[in-house]
Amino acid sequence: MAAWVTYAEGRSHRIPRPAGPPQCHTAGPDGDRVLIVGSGPAVGWGVHTHDLALPGALARAMTARTGRAVTVDLIADSDMRLSDLPGHLREAKLWRYDAIVVCIGANEALHLANPRHWRRDYAAVIDVIRSSDTGAVLVAAGIPPIRSIDIFDSVLGSVAAAHADRLNDITAALCADDPRACFVPIEARSGRSRIDRHRSPGEYVRWATVLCAGIVPMLPCGPRRPGGRYSAATDTPGPGEAAPRHVAAPMVDDPMAARLQYIVDRARDAFDTDSAHITVLDRDALLHLASAGSSFPATARADRFCSRAILSTTATVIGDAMHDDWAREPAATADGELPRFFAAFPIESATGQTIGVLSVVDAAPRPAAEFDIGLLRELAIQVQVELWQDDHRGVARSA
Repeated sequence: MAAWVTYAEGRSHRIPRPAGPPQCHTAGPDGDRVLIVGSGPAVGWGVHTHDLALPGALARAMTARTGRAVTVDLIADSDMRLSDLPGHLREAKLWRYDAIVVCIGANEALHLANPRHWRRDYAAVIDVIRSSDTGAVLVAAGIPPIRSIDIFDSVLGSVAAAHADRLNDITAALCADDPRACFVPIEARSGRSRIDRHRSPGEYVRWATVLCAGIVPMLPCGPRRPGGRYSAATDTPGPGEAAPRHVAAPMVDDPMAARLQYIVDRARDAFDTDSAHITVLDRDALLHLASAGSSFPATARADRFCSRAILSTTATVIGDAMHDDWAREPAATADGELPRFFAAFPIESATGQTIGVLSVVDAAPRPAAEFDIGLLRELAIQVQVELWQDDHRGVARSA
């Protein structure tokens, strides 16, 4: 089996796989965040972008069903094994996620992994997720039919397919014992795959549809963030987590600076505020990469607002700082002119760290409940794309 697998995989080196940032987004209010981790379907065989692969397809499927915005992050490697997952998950800041999709097992099926080891290792994955106190639902994707891939469509492929069925049965039994987990079988289309592709965009859409059907019913109903004010206080990092310090600010050349300036100009015009700013951490200080309008962020008080917003994983909206408990604390009001309205959305690095915010600021108060968080989120994602464009290594490794 090992020799056959090595020979078969040698024929797959020309099959396309996605490049670019390992993250996909859809627009909308509120927002769910999903992590896809594993190999096989997670890798994106046969397509050139993550948007056409499982992350993009799943984000669109969930938004179509819930009406909410979705961010899908990806940790994928074609050589990843089940025993590798706990290490990846411990580094993934699981407190950020509403759902975790595990796509794993083709490598174990092809190498006839010991079923007892499979049960032990999958139980360890579930334990890591539960011990993180994330509250996220776990969706265990089944191992797709082995012979649906042309290079494995042989008699030995039937042996691997039978072993995959046995491993899938074990996974399903483990998920049945956990109320926050479900097992989702992954079926392949009829017929053989193309030797130069493995999978097609249409197949990822079908898989995303069945995964979405498993995820959505287990998510909390109603607004994703309670109350009329969205702030760091409603969505702060988990135990031991904090905004990253001692990180170097992104390198910004003249063309990128012009594009960032265009985004803050759009933000200021769209929200009709006195100013808009892109602010990032630069080791122990805050650096303003682009600003439009007044020079409010130069004050210590504005920096305190931004520092607080960076601790959040979602939007921070303060409708009227004069009536906001945190904004009226002595440390926040020590100096500088007090803005009445402040809204910010976090900006992340390619490795998932919150490194800054896109903010809009105004001297006059306005109702926080009427603020268009979805638009601010879309503009913040545009900032991320600009900052990531020269660093697409991220957390996805498809080779």
